[in-house]
This record gives sequence, C-alpha cells and structure tokens, in this order.
Amino acid sequence: MNLPFFSSKILVLIIKLVILSTFQEGHAKDFEHYSKCLETKFECGQESVQLSYPFWGNNRPSYCGLEGFELTCDTAKNYPTITIDSFSFRVLNISQPDHEIWITSTGFEDDTSLCPPVLNSTVLNRTRFGSSPKSEVIYVYYDCPDGLNINLPGSLIWDDFKCLKKGVPSNGYYVAESFSEAQLQFFEQCKIQLVAPVLRKAFDEYRLNGTMSLVEVLKQGFTLDYIIDEVACSACVNSSGLCGSLDTDAKRFRCLCRDGAYPVSCPDHG
Repeated sequence: MNLPFFSSKILVLIIKLVILSTFQEGHAKDFEHYSKCLETKFECGQESVQLSYPFWGNNRPSYCGLEGFELTCDTAKNYPTITIDSFSFRVLNISQPDHEIWITSTGFEDDTSLCPPVLNSTVLNRTRFGSSPKSEVIYVYYDCPDGLNINLPGSLIWDDFKCLKKGVPSNGYYVAESFSEAQLQFFEQCKIQLVAPVLRKAFDEYRLNGTMSLVEVLKQGFTLDYIIDEVACSACVNSSGLCGSLDTDAKRFRCLCRDGAYPVSCPDHG
C-alpha cells in the first residue's frame, strides 16, 4: 500500500522522535547518577557529611564509590563504621585530599584492659589500604611463660602486663615494630600473638612521657592510606566528571558525567 507523501514524512518524524526520546531517557538516567553523587551527603545521627569517591553507603549509592569502601551508620551510637577484612571499625575522620582514613576498633572503645577478647589482629587489605606514615605496628603477646623477660634485650622497646586466665594471672607483652624477626623469636613460646597498628604520636606519648596508658593509645586507633586509581580518577575530575563505578559492578571504575557514564573521562563536546 502506498502512503501519501505527507504521511511518509509524519511517519519519519515519529520514528525520529521515538529514537530521540529513548536517547534522552538513557542520558537522563546517567545524569541522575551524576547529580545524585554530587548532591547526596552521608548521614549518620546528627552528622551530614559531603563525601566523594571512593566512599559510599547509607543513602549514598554504590555507583558513587568503590567496592570495599562502604560506610554504614551505627544507629545506636550515631557514628559511621567501615568493615575491613570482616572486622568493624569506627571511622573517626577521612582526609580525602590526603587519601587517609582514621579508624579504631568498635570492640575496644568501652574496655579498660589489654586482655582477650578485646583485641584482634589487624591485617590490611593491600589492594584497598596501605600503611600510613602516621601509624606504626606493635605486637601484643598473651599467655607467655614466666621468666620470659629475663632474656629480652633491654635496648629495645617492650613492656609487660598481666591478664587473668581462669582466675590466674597470665603474662602478656607488647613490643614495638623495631624488633627484628630474630628478636621476635623470644615470644614464640606465647600462645596468642596479635598485630595492632597505633598512631605514632600517641605511642611516643606513652613510651617517652607516660602521659597516657597503652590502652588509651590503642583506643585512639590508627590511620591508613586508601588506594584508588589515581590516573583514571584525575582524568575524570579534570574533564569535569565525578569518579564512580558501574551500577552492576562496584569494582569497575566509571567517570560519571552530565550526559552519561564513560570509561575514563567526559567527552569534549566542543
């Protein structure tokens, strides 16, 4: 059947409008991602904080951040937490210009003793977090034999403490990371060995000035440097985009732009 000429033009116009509408709807969704990440703050209790990549969580969507950097809100205590290697930590501060996060163990804040089960070894996820120059590691040993300290080098930093094991005092020690592997062999007879990062400044106050206890040092937590793809994120930001990730895969980087999501940077529309 032959359509009149004007009917053919109308049909072509309708098809174009449908295609254009579909195109705009797709970009409207991407633009929504851009504005959502730009405007949505992380809310916890009375606090409302403007975060940026790689952090997300609570009311801030996963595509605004990266897997491994989800923040949650402890509604009972009104503070943000992050889970690293299945351990929960309270977030004390995030310095995004320095790519640094300051955290402390959530299970330690109400305790006044170094004795188990207060502490857990902290082993870093090296793909997401690295050591910070503001922190150092101490080693904590529990259930050690009597007389162990007789053989310890006096020139190195260490101290002892007591814990009760079934009502009986048990020997514990902490040593600084300056101990060599050979020197740490002194503590192989201890039954429990833990690794605990601490702030260098707080630890110096403890061992040099005695102005705080080791428990207080541990409660102050420690800092970590967090790791992201600096090259890709810088290229994205320099093109007026926001660093983010895929809707369906928070491991994969995407640059969120006003007109869509792109692999590295926003296109130059001239």
